[in-house]
Amino acid sequence: MSATYLSLRDIPLPEASFIDDTVKKTEPLQEASNKPVFSAIIKGYAYTLTPKATYDISGLVVSQHRGDSTEAENSPVSTAGPGS
Repeated sequence: MSATYLSLRDIPLPEASFIDDTVKKTEPLQEASNKPVFSAIIKGYAYTLTPKATYDISGLVVSQHRGDSTEAENSPVSTAGPGS
């Protein structure tokens, strides 16, 4: 298994000796699921979901971005008061 890291940011990956072996050596695991069918209402739409499989994967988070939020929500928030 190998990984490629591409970034246009100045955030280096941690030194390999700091990364847990689970992340480096474990392959993803997918197995059949026996979980029951369930329903959910999301933004006014009703969905019926039938689980078919489970998926277990380990990874390393090297940066964080919420893709479902606006840019303003992703920006750091200042907790300083007026005139600080």
